[in-house]
Amino acid sequence: MDKINYNGKIIAANKNIFNAGNRAFQYGDSLFETIRVFNSKIPFLQYHYERLLQGIQILNYESHNCFDIPFMEKEIRKLIQEHKNCRVRFSIFRNEGGLYTPSTNQFQFVIQYSLLKNNQFQFLNQGLHIGLIKKPLIYYHSLSSLKTGNSLIYIVAALEKQKNNWDDCLIKNNNNKIVEALSSNIFIIKNNQLITPSLQSGCVGGTTRKIIIEKINIPIVEKDFTSRIFKNCEGILLTNAIQGVQWVKRINNINYKYPKLGEKIIKELN
Repeated sequence: MDKINYNGKIIAANKNIFNAGNRAFQYGDSLFETIRVFNSKIPFLQYHYERLLQGIQILNYESHNCFDIPFMEKEIRKLIQEHKNCRVRFSIFRNEGGLYTPSTNQFQFVIQYSLLKNNQFQFLNQGLHIGLIKKPLIYYHSLSSLKTGNSLIYIVAALEKQKNNWDDCLIKNNNNKIVEALSSNIFIIKNNQLITPSLQSGCVGGTTRKIIIEKINIPIVEKDFTSRIFKNCEGILLTNAIQGVQWVKRINNINYKYPKLGEKIIKELN
């Protein structure tokens, strides 16, 4: 990535654009979406816009009429230009000023991207070896389902993953329920249906999670569960906007077989 889009202007990625008064830096007063571009198409942009708009309303950002789906697409394309397959991060943050109480509700945006090799989701034969973070890290609140600049929970979890040499890890809430993975929602395969934690568990309202629930023709139950479910289920799937669907081969001392159901979901998403 050699360039970024900063408030509609394409500039060098190494150019300084913030000072110490930036509210994203000082207070985590920001939202972001991670969006995938497939062969120059952005098919799931509506889902990202809807979640971003929800955050704008909750955080009382002063949204303008021009900030809509066509605007987001135009600004993304302005940056990526001829690149067909990309991972795009679209961040917005409140203008600087004030302490906890902002002096303005206007916001700015910055778009970054990195190139991807494939023009569709890939369901790999090699499953993941994941672990479970023992300490509860997530508490449900009105911002839980959003992607915000406050990511300390996931940094702590990522350090634990790194220490244990896991591919990913699962995070619990204060009620000892499984909530999500580092950057993915979780689906349990059991009795020919999928089980996924409710948004009230504290999980992020993932766009791929929503697409699977709304568009994929598979019975799905939104129900919170503990780690005991891992002993008597057929498999575990992790979903996000970049990888699509990944499968878990091993958690703790439990091994799972390659799930044909995960392959089916990937095909439908593609």
